[in-house]
Amino acid sequence: MFREVPSGADPPAHVGRDTAKRVFPLFRPYRPQVVFVVALIVVTSTVGIVNPLLIQAVFNRVGVHRASLLLADQDGRPAAARSART
Repeated sequence: MFREVPSGADPPAHVGRDTAKRVFPLFRPYRPQVVFVVALIVVTSTVGIVNPLLIQAVFNRVGVHRASLLLADQDGRPAAARSART
């Protein structure tokens, strides 16, 4: 399936501007599809970044609320004061 590279062969040359000038025009008829795919990549990357931040914000809000309920008694005193009086 793959061609074997001769042992004395040089590595492939650097891809330069000339190659890009030859390849990019080949995509011209498919420009709307290429733009659509690039836009989808940007959207999914943004969602991938924003999602953990939203989850963190939700957990921080719930965590602070639950922690305040667990650490305070009915009089609003912290748990340390409650344990010291018993």
